[in-house]
Amino acid sequence: MDPLSITASVVGISAACASVITTLKNVHDKYKQADLTVLAICSESSTVQAALAQVEYLLKQDGDAVVSRFQQQPVLASAFDTSITGCQMVYSCLDAELRELATALQQDGGLDRKRRFKTAWKQDTMLGFQQQIRGQVLALNTLLQGLQMESLGEMRRLLQSQQAQLDQINDNTASLRKQYPQSTVPDSIFDNSRSADSIFGAADSVLGAEDFAFDDAIVNSKAYRRAMALAQAQFDNAHRRDEPTAPVADTADSISSTGQVVDDDPEMTTSIAPEPAGLAWQAPSKYRKFITSTTPLDESLPRLSEDWASAFELKRADIDGRGRKELECQNILWEILQTEHLFITNLAIIGRLYVDPILNSWPQLVSKPSVFADRVFAHLAELREAHERHLYLPMLANWERNGAWATFDPEPFLDLIKAAEGTYVLFSRNYEYAQVSIRDEIERNHNFRAFIDSRRQHPWSQKLGWDNYLKAPITRLQRLRLLLAVLGKTTLHNDTKVATVRADSKLILLVTMCEDGVQEGQRRFQINALMDVLSAAEAARINLASPERRYIRTGAYPAQIPGLTESKTWKECIVTLLDNGLVITISASVVDSMDRKYEVVICEPLDRIHTSFIESSFKFRLFAGSRSTSLSSAKTLYPLRIEAIVQIGCKLWKVVIGFASEQERNEWHHHIVRLQKQIKT
Repeated sequence: MDPLSITASVVGISAACASVITTLKNVHDKYKQADLTVLAICSESSTVQAALAQVEYLLKQDGDAVVSRFQQQPVLASAFDTSITGCQMVYSCLDAELRELATALQQDGGLDRKRRFKTAWKQDTMLGFQQQIRGQVLALNTLLQGLQMESLGEMRRLLQSQQAQLDQINDNTASLRKQYPQSTVPDSIFDNSRSADSIFGAADSVLGAEDFAFDDAIVNSKAYRRAMALAQAQFDNAHRRDEPTAPVADTADSISSTGQVVDDDPEMTTSIAPEPAGLAWQAPSKYRKFITSTTPLDESLPRLSEDWASAFELKRADIDGRGRKELECQNILWEILQTEHLFITNLAIIGRLYVDPILNSWPQLVSKPSVFADRVFAHLAELREAHERHLYLPMLANWERNGAWATFDPEPFLDLIKAAEGTYVLFSRNYEYAQVSIRDEIERNHNFRAFIDSRRQHPWSQKLGWDNYLKAPITRLQRLRLLLAVLGKTTLHNDTKVATVRADSKLILLVTMCEDGVQEGQRRFQINALMDVLSAAEAARINLASPERRYIRTGAYPAQIPGLTESKTWKECIVTLLDNGLVITISASVVDSMDRKYEVVICEPLDRIHTSFIESSFKFRLFAGSRSTSLSSAKTLYPLRIEAIVQIGCKLWKVVIGFASEQERNEWHHHIVRLQKQIKT
């Protein structure tokens, strides 16, 4: 598992993606009969390309750390493999289709150019690729979130919530392998035996060098370098905590003191005046139709399925003379509107399929239904109203004023952020509590578990689980950021570039605040959960009630505990490291009068803890009843002795913890020693 080879594969996919985009645009320009599906594929592929650029940046920034996480967290490695390998497969097969199209177009057969294209073009196949590429966008978004999460538990929950999407990509990849047996895409991205060049073939134009001038190396083109630089700049800005003092500028584009974008690419330096507004458009009623409290549950779900050109019933003559980038911008703006409608619909689904039955069912699904619903599904109704009022309806009004050729207006985005900022932060802080509460209720309440399963089978859910809908506000902000990034690098209008930077900078701050809110919510929930385990005296011993208390890391590991395990036998324990103390608990053999399910082995400040390595390693066989997934494949344990200066009888309390890898053991030891030094100073 080499970070350089993985990075090279990601770069190869991104280059192939760019090549496919360029090819399809030239198909669209040369063959006037080309379906407008081509433009939709190009728009989706631009989003994929931006996401791959961020993945590449993470790998280049610290590839060894990413590979180390893969080795420690097989679930994340599997998701990465599924997403990137699936992406390789889609673009490899799409490339094969385009080469086949080129061959068919070069054959005469007595047909003129127009009829040759109609005969060779496979509309259903291209629509299938468009849907699969859209699925890749969602998977890459999930992957980027997982790669940047510090909490192992949160990362696992994220991937579990997206398992249906990842399974679908696996199925699509397997189906493509059967349809295109000549494909050389490896079964795994971690297979280093083949390079990206061998997967995607030569970089020559699939439609002939005589007609098209895009045979230069895509990766070295100025447009590609500009996209990469912009993605890196945006990734850096997403991790800043201070208000940006200037718009984002990259190595290829810069913004002058007058607010105009200056580009060293001759293609981009030409000042282009905005096109005159199109004819006014009256949106059909379905564009204002959402699920309400009176919508029958058997009614079909309101969806906006048309692409931009179909929605406005555009003909070929309507787009003649328009530049490629202008058409792409309209598709991106339309995608923002469509996905905003879908987001509002998904929030309404939560209310109708989950909240209403919990409140109104008899017998009750949970104890204190109103309290449960208010705490778990807090702030979702407010977010739905804010998005509908401040972003969706103003964007729809913009289309109605300008017709098919709308212009980007940052004000709805800024109004949304201003109106919903506080609600988003509150939702983020409550997110950990909400999802853990639902999981706990599912685990202990058979009726609630059956109810949750039934919700997934409802036609409105489209077989998506509750967790997909609960996290919708967080993923929506990330999707908006990605779409704005693609819009900013696609548009030729200076005013639009400046406007997207303005909206994106505010959106970056909101995303950062939400990330901080999720972490704060996790900290509060973890501390409260630990409070339930410890007695008042134990909690006071490590000052657990302090607002400064922080979780560092936690995990389930086998342990040898004197008095509780026999020699050379192991019992699962939960090890929790705080910024000032260490807590080790095991499952209680008998639940006590306080209904505590855990027995505390060690709960001491770090200045009363001593750790030491045990050089020998142990062969290990997983004991019955273990919940530790990280040890399910471990054959050898690397032990760490933990001694607490607490007298029990006449002996010191010594516990030996076994870790699945030497690196994991060393990390725990390093964290404990580092925190002990901080306490002393």
